[in-house]
Amino acid sequence: MFDSIVIKIQEAEEVDYWAAVERTVAYLESDHVRQIPTSRIRAELFAEVAVAMRGPHARVLRASDVRDIDHLATGPAPISRTLQEAR
Repeated sequence: MFDSIVIKIQEAEEVDYWAAVERTVAYLESDHVRQIPTSRIRAELFAEVAVAMRGPHARVLRASDVRDIDHLATGPAPISRTLQEAR
């Protein structure tokens, strides 16, 4: 799920993968996202998955998608620390 967001940002803004990851993390850690009720975040992400499961290039729902959505909706730890470790 996180990668789906990164890819969309990468394509929309025409930046490399790591720049898109940094922009995704910055957005997910922003005050704007913190003020969105977690139920709405969860609903929006599940809706995005549902849309991606339709059409000729349908995406298959993976078991990890639910965990990813829960993680993104609740944000148990700052993602930027994980990003620093990944590099």
